[in-house]
This record gives sequence, structure tokens and C-alpha cells, in this order.
Amino acid sequence: MASMPLYFILQGWFAYTWVGGWRIASLVPLVVIGPAVAFSAFALAHGSNLWPLTVILLSPLCLVYLLFVCAIRVLRNRASV
Repeated sequence: MASMPLYFILQGWFAYTWVGGWRIASLVPLVVIGPAVAFSAFALAHGSNLWPLTVILLSPLCLVYLLFVCAIRVLRNRASV
């Protein structure tokens, strides 16, 4: 569950600071997490007690993706220097 806040912080940070193709690569997880957040909001509105489950389960996968893209970006910047 700790990966959920970390994912959202990194998502915002990378989307704000990166430019070009790196920004697009950092926004890819929103294709998955966006509908999950919408579904969770729908479930919350209908009184489900499991409403955050989809976001909790998907955020670690999205976090791993962001960290992978970040590692590639760091390695690529190091190689070009």
C-alpha cells in the first residue's frame, strides 16, 4: 500500500519535469490507472467497502514501470555525456 502514494508523487513529478518523449513515456501508466481511479470513485459512490482495491493493486505495477523508465533515462543520459 505504500507504493500508491509514491506512485502518484513520482507520476506528477515526472510528468511535470520531463520533456518530449520522456514525458509521453511517463504518462503511459495513466492509461491503466485513470480508469482504475474512475472505477474506484464509482464504487465509492455506490457504497462499496472494496473501492480502493483496484488502485491499490495497480499502483505497484505502474510504479515499477515509472522506475524502469527513470532508470533507462538515467543510463541514457550517462552514456551521452
